[in-house]
Amino acid sequence: MRVPIDYVRTNQVRLAAQQLRAAMNAPENQRPKLMKDASDWLMSAADQHENEAARARQGFVAETEGPEAQLSTPEMMSVVISDLHVANTLMAAGTALQETEAKPNPQLLDQALVGLQQTATIDQETISAFAFTSTPVHSPDLPSARDVFRQRVTEALDEMVSLSKDACSSVISGLKKVDSQQALDALAKLGGPLAELPKMGLLFRKGVEKMQNALDFLKRMLDSAGLQEVKQKLTEIWSRVMDGTWANVLLDWIFRVDAIKGMLPRAATSDKFAADQVDMATGELTPVVERHTSEMNWAKAISAAVGFAGTILLGMAHVTLGTSALVLAGAYLLILGAIVLMGRDSAGHGSMFHGNRGVRAVVEGLIAA
Repeated sequence: MRVPIDYVRTNQVRLAAQQLRAAMNAPENQRPKLMKDASDWLMSAADQHENEAARARQGFVAETEGPEAQLSTPEMMSVVISDLHVANTLMAAGTALQETEAKPNPQLLDQALVGLQQTATIDQETISAFAFTSTPVHSPDLPSARDVFRQRVTEALDEMVSLSKDACSSVISGLKKVDSQQALDALAKLGGPLAELPKMGLLFRKGVEKMQNALDFLKRMLDSAGLQEVKQKLTEIWSRVMDGTWANVLLDWIFRVDAIKGMLPRAATSDKFAADQVDMATGELTPVVERHTSEMNWAKAISAAVGFAGTILLGMAHVTLGTSALVLAGAYLLILGAIVLMGRDSAGHGSMFHGNRGVRAVVEGLIAA
């Protein structure tokens, strides 16, 4: 089963929100009716989007629970980012319509619409990355093939570490804006039920529900045992996360670069391997990096979406800062968990997100038993 990406209903939300934004600038004698019509359209579009998204989420859950479970990563990534941007659009619209006690700020709706419009671009980049195939490698002999393979493994690992560091940095930067005690409380709950926000106003309530549905779905799509390992590691290095010295210890734990590079002298040393076999293994590495690049770009995009939601939530006087901070910290930590698990998948055996071998598995395939 593969659930199609529903651009039509996402676009309907965007068009309705754009009409609402335009109505806010209409002549005063026309404004009330135009705003009501646009609000009603946005409510209807949001309901239709959620109905389709709920079916998609249920389909993914069914895929991951069968005997031949396999996660369709591009579609999963699309559902999460679309839901978060629709959520932001609804919360921004609700705020602009004074559904909350926050000061009305129509510019937030403008910003939310920009994010919503970018989802299709991110989706297409993701699909292209997961469909990427590398140009075949042709080495003149086995020693040459071996040298190219070892060099490419080193380059692939270094590139993925750099990409993951950048993505982790964006998440941790957002996390550090949250009260440190609330962030630590959220870490203790990582992998468990998500904190809930009060739901006020029609559009704002739908946005909050949409955001929480997206985060809950992401949590369900991540390996629960893996999330517990992430929780344990982050708890162990929490002081480093807070003081900015986390990079080496966390990235070493994710990628095990030294261990994989330590295997390279034994790769393809047996005469049972031919040059074309080694070249085929080299050809597997570039798609792994392409997919990992897409995943890290996605992680940064959803981190930005959560940050935008934080701008709205933390600006509301009648929602306690503690509740908002706990929700936001939980969201950032969940994204950080996804980055860690995706990195381990790319560097390791690739079974969870890719359906293809990760770097370590490719190297092990060239070591004679």
